[in-house]
Amino acid sequence: MNDGQVRLARMYRYPVKGLHGQRLTGAETTVGEGLPYDRRWAIATGAEPVPEGGAWVPRTAFLHLAKNAELTRFGSAVRDGELALHGPEGTASAEEAPARWFGSPVELVEAAKAYWDQQDATLSLINLETVAGIGELAQAPLDPLRFRGNLYLCGLPAWWELGLIGRRLRIGEVELEVLRPIARCRATSVNPETGEDDVNLPALLGARHGHIFCGVYARVCRAGTLREGATVLETGAAAAALRSGAAAPSAPELPRWPRPAELVCRNAESDAVTSFWLRDPLWTLGLEPSPGQHLRVHLHDAEGPLWRSYTISGAREGQLRISVKRESDGRGSRLLHDTLRTGSDVLISGPFGEPALPEPVTHPVVLASAGIGITPMLPILAGLARIGFTGPVLFCHTARDGSQLALWQEAERLAERLPGARLRLYLTRPGLDECAALGATAGRPAVAALAAEQLSLPDAVAHLCGPVEFQKECGIELRDAGLAADRLHYEVFQSPRMTVGQRSPAPRPGPFRVRFGASGVEEQWDPESGSLLDLADRAGLRLRSGCREGACQSCVQQVSSGATAYTLEPVLQPSGDAVLLCCAVPTSDLTIDA
Repeated sequence: MNDGQVRLARMYRYPVKGLHGQRLTGAETTVGEGLPYDRRWAIATGAEPVPEGGAWVPRTAFLHLAKNAELTRFGSAVRDGELALHGPEGTASAEEAPARWFGSPVELVEAAKAYWDQQDATLSLINLETVAGIGELAQAPLDPLRFRGNLYLCGLPAWWELGLIGRRLRIGEVELEVLRPIARCRATSVNPETGEDDVNLPALLGARHGHIFCGVYARVCRAGTLREGATVLETGAAAAALRSGAAAPSAPELPRWPRPAELVCRNAESDAVTSFWLRDPLWTLGLEPSPGQHLRVHLHDAEGPLWRSYTISGAREGQLRISVKRESDGRGSRLLHDTLRTGSDVLISGPFGEPALPEPVTHPVVLASAGIGITPMLPILAGLARIGFTGPVLFCHTARDGSQLALWQEAERLAERLPGARLRLYLTRPGLDECAALGATAGRPAVAALAAEQLSLPDAVAHLCGPVEFQKECGIELRDAGLAADRLHYEVFQSPRMTVGQRSPAPRPGPFRVRFGASGVEEQWDPESGSLLDLADRAGLRLRSGCREGACQSCVQQVSSGATAYTLEPVLQPSGDAVLLCCAVPTSDLTIDA
């Protein structure tokens, strides 16, 4: 980006948190602080205490756009050091306006420094090209101000700002350190001009891009004057900023951060399977995968954005491997095979998914895979070898023929480190002499029978991966042979929804009793209560949440008893008895573990 084309296009501050902002052509900066008067004031609701002296508190203590869309009718500015407020009826004094506009007991409070959205992140940067791309998905131009950024950049390709995390930038005479990406919430769904909730942006991002981030947070590390039109240059790494940005209590979990990973090398594993070794820039922060986890790969082609999940088939210092089978109708696999070259970058996030190996491993292990389903089995074998597991392990793998056999030799090498391991290879359409050459058996395996012969099956744990029918058949066989259902694990990736649904009314009017078990709080829900997360807010509970639009899964909680329904279909539904509070309502009396 150091070609002089990237510039500071616009600059805004928001004197009163949640209200329309004020455009600036220039501003003096201070190390560790934001733009002068940015978020200096906020409108406290009285629902939570606001410390005297202006100490920072989270937005839940104030009116904010994620819950109070009416704020779009009002604006704020600072001129000659004086705060001015304006609304539909014109200007009003800071002393009387909040209560008159929003009613008691709201109160305008002033921060010692600022009520930034994040305590450590004093500036937000938005890439105008990224906003334009999201607008194309939404099929409507989006006002960049709905992202409420401080610094708007132009000349940077869409989404390249995510590659600036952990880097230093110079804008004119000012230097910044970029801390982390910005997770988007319901506030961005509100049209800043009309106040209407017109585009579910978190869900749109989650469904089409596979993440809910837009923009990055930064901090000033060298003060000076910022001016619109200034050139933006990248000046080097900021490792300390990356570490502190990740360590902040309000930071999103590291696996969720989309970041560009460099392709270190690619290896052909069979006629159809290629492995891609990717250097993960977040590895230094301790983001190492566990066996059975997967990456999301975020791609873009002529049809638009797409994302796919791929098992992490291997890991070594700083690098992750995905092994991808090229499918003739696979848009993602074709894109990776045809366009990803050594030295190029691809956007990734993860690792995601529950680890496949419990701690400690005390049961016999059965592994059964077919085709590309071998990929999660390799890290499971490697994990067993790493902990020195000496118990029985049976691994049955099925391929069509030798030309379709990927990564089997690696499985054999890993098994040599496991004294109790037994490997069985099956070819369903072997070529001449292939079975003899590979030590394989023609046909399909009888996994349960083999397992019963070689280990105590009722005591075992099994992992299956491959085509759905293969997993289904193996699962039935193993259960019929005595394996408990809770010790049978399937490798299944959910497909993302490519469309964003509309909100629907609650299917049952209630009222229902909702008990938050761990908190000991009980509330009555009716349709006016909104979502279960809204109900928790009303009860004064500070439960974890993020986008509030069914896209980030931050608010997932377990349901102990009762039933729920979604009034906004989430991008991905949690498994089992878990529910996303932000878009669910009760359909009976309910107990939630939170």
